[in-house]
Amino acid sequence: MPGKLSTIKEKLLVEGILTDEGAYLVASEDILFNSSSYAAAIVAGTSRSGPQSWKTAKGKTIKKVEDDELSNA
Repeated sequence: MPGKLSTIKEKLLVEGILTDEGAYLVASEDILFNSSSYAAAIVAGTSRSGPQSWKTAKGKTIKKVEDDELSNA
């Protein structure tokens, strides 16, 4: 993970905002990031495409949701 992201993740863990549960991380409060990719990288520990990584409860990626919205506009 790039240094800056690692530092931010460590800070969130130390402050108790993120808790490492082994196979996943738990956020104790909403965390606002500048982009979905930035948030995905913090969680995954490596660079990620946010629109392709994040999914709705029904399994649809953010990219698919955005594409559907644009095609319906």
